Amino acid sequence: MWDLGGGEKADPWRADDYLFGIWDLLTGKEEYRRLEECVRHNSVYVKKCLKEFPQAHNDPREAMAVMYHNARLFLRTKEIEDAEKRKIAIGKTYEEVCRFMRYYHGLAKKTEREI
Repeated sequence: MWDLGGGEKADPWRADDYLFGIWDLLTGKEEYRRLEECVRHNSVYVKKCLKEFPQAHNDPREAMAVMYHNARLFLRTKEIEDAEKRKIAIGKTYEEVCRFMRYYHGLAKKTEREI
């Protein structure tokens, strides 16, 4: 997952694109390419999963749906034209994702997504 040089096998979930895509946003690069690749890669799976189980993005048993949902939340910030408002939205999205992931990993009581 951490091999940025394009190792022998690409991560089938594109989790590396997800993680480094968020890192790009949080460090001020505002580069959305990695997050877009993450979402695009398995969009068929996600659509099918959410069609069969609309709350999959809130279910700890559906790790891939959770990751893709989180990536889409960050991608929404790209649409904000004002740079300062976009930066604030990225920070708020990060806090929301962290709050949910604390629940996901059993570190906090259950919480539903607000976004």
